[in-house]
Amino acid sequence: MFLAVMSGLSAPHGRSVVVDIGGGSTEIICGEGEQGTQLISLELGCVRLTERLVRGDPPADQELEQIRSHVREIFAEKLGAFDDTRMDRAVGVGGTVTAFGALDLGLTKYDPSRIENHLLSRERIASIEKHLCSIPLNQRRDLAGVSRGRADIIPAGAVILSEFVNRFPVSGVYISTRGLRYGLVLSEARKVWRPQGEPVGN
Repeated sequence: MFLAVMSGLSAPHGRSVVVDIGGGSTEIICGEGEQGTQLISLELGCVRLTERLVRGDPPADQELEQIRSHVREIFAEKLGAFDDTRMDRAVGVGGTVTAFGALDLGLTKYDPSRIENHLLSRERIASIEKHLCSIPLNQRRDLAGVSRGRADIIPAGAVILSEFVNRFPVSGVYISTRGLRYGLVLSEARKVWRPQGEPVGN
């Protein structure tokens, strides 16, 4: 997946950290250039946190604080190895991040080509998180980029994303719509393709 994400950046050099916010877990990958070097899988997912901690609609302030405290606790426990590592950029993957992109761009219809490589600033992440967590489910379902199946769990995803940018000293999060499948295809294609003049056996 790291290769897929980096292939979408205009200048994939230096150190990068990638976050993939899923339903049952969140994966964080660090790497150099297009090569991932460290992967940590955390039991922090939108579905998992929503089922465990959310009862209100919209989520109550106390529920959101419980999610936030739990995410911070897991980050502090599991991400210590990254504390002394300089990061040149952060990239986000998954439905939560792409929904943030659609909302930030004001899209009326989801368009991956416009979202790809878009930079979500720290300020906009905080603003969108606050909005998503303050409106009821029926209003979240009407937002462009927020699928009906994700509308109930996106407040938890929003908190995870917000705490992620608070954890790493980056200006914001670039959005990638390229996942594991894209990375596998790209990897296989690179095995076949060789620059002109390079021996096939290399």
